[in-house]
Amino acid sequence: MAELKGLSLVSGALQTDIDEICALTEMGWADRPLWAGMMQNVSASDIRNLLASIHIKRVEKPENEYFRVVDKATGRTVAWASLLHPRPTDLLPSEGGAVPIEMPNIPGINKRLAGLFFNQFGITAEYGYDATQHFHRKGTFVHREFQRRGLATLLQEQCNQIADTAGKATFVLAIPTSKKLFENGGFKVVATFEYDVSGDGKVTEQRWVMRRDPQPMRAQ
Repeated sequence: MAELKGLSLVSGALQTDIDEICALTEMGWADRPLWAGMMQNVSASDIRNLLASIHIKRVEKPENEYFRVVDKATGRTVAWASLLHPRPTDLLPSEGGAVPIEMPNIPGINKRLAGLFFNQFGITAEYGYDATQHFHRKGTFVHREFQRRGLATLLQEQCNQIADTAGKATFVLAIPTSKKLFENGGFKVVATFEYDVSGDGKVTEQRWVMRRDPQPMRAQ
């Protein structure tokens, strides 16, 4: 059960929420070897601008639904998750529904690791994800000070309820810190990948393509 004392669950995000969403995203990625190696020589302002450019595009599209947990006392977003809804073919990019994020050309970025990192976002389409039929999770991040209070589970349940109501499957590309969360929420591993971060096999990081089929709605 989520501990929501002093917090509220909010549906949607505005351009004014982007900075807080980016800060949580950066905090969540900071200790991941692939991200850290890729960004170790990139300035803080360039990292923030990159994340902002990604979230601005998502917030502008109604098929990308954000959910935020907000601290009532400060109005600050302390956790967020995003759910990409199925959409008609004419709303899909020409490359298809699940495509890599374009690799940015910013000073200091490790291009080898950037190729691995940004290409991974299109991989679920190779394992059954159909953007016209399925939902797709696009992130779950909780501020360190608010972790272990059930907020990630709360956000997941919100997304799962939407998919269950629609009777459609959901895909996600899980990282090591989120795999257990998704397993607890009914997701099953479809494929496993291991990225060679160091280039010599000494430092690696795994990813999992996971799928959750719709489940019967619980009686109220």
